[in-house]
Amino acid sequence: MKMRSKKYIQIEVTRDCSENCLVCPHRKYKFSGKMNFNDFLSLSRKFSDFEIVYLQGWGEPLNHDRFFDMLEVARRRAKTGFTTNGRKLRKYSNKVAELTDYLLVSFGGVESHNVIRGVNFDRVLDGMRAVSEIKFETDCKIRVGASYMLTTENWSECVDFVRIVADIADYVVFTNLDYTFDE
Repeated sequence: MKMRSKKYIQIEVTRDCSENCLVCPHRKYKFSGKMNFNDFLSLSRKFSDFEIVYLQGWGEPLNHDRFFDMLEVARRRAKTGFTTNGRKLRKYSNKVAELTDYLLVSFGGVESHNVIRGVNFDRVLDGMRAVSEIKFETDCKIRVGASYMLTTENWSECVDFVRIVADIADYVVFTNLDYTFDE
C-alpha cells in the first residue's frame, strides 16, 4: 500500500452561495464563480498523494453543477469530504452518503441559526438526519459532523445544540470566525 505523503487538500470548487449569512464575507465582497471541471481533473492527478480531498471554500459545494462528478473523481484516489450549509442536503442525501467519507454540516446556533446562517435550522437538521439514517441503513462509512460557528449571539445555545444533534452527528466542532475582513 502506498504511503500518503500528505494528510489532506482543501479545494474551493465554487464561490457561489444561495445564502446571505451574517458571518460570511459574501455580505461585503460579492465574489462568485465555479471551478472549471477540466481544471479539477488536472488537479486530480495529484490526489493520490493525499489521504483526504476536501471540497470547501466560501461557497456552497452543492451549488456546483459538477459537484458529484468531482466527488467521484476524488473518491477514486482518496477519501472525500465537504462542508455544506445544508439547504440541499435532504435532496442529495443518497449521493452524499454514497460518495463522501466526511460530511460537515454548518450551523449558527439553535434559535439564532435562522438569522445568523439564513437557512432554516429544521431544514438543515432534517438533511443531516437523512444522511445519518442512510449511514445506519447501509454499509456506507460516512462520518457526519456538525460544525457550530460560535458568535456572541449564539454561544449560550451550545449545550442545547449538542443535545439536539447527539443522535445524528458522529462529532461536533465548535469554531469561531477566522477570516478577517479587510478592504
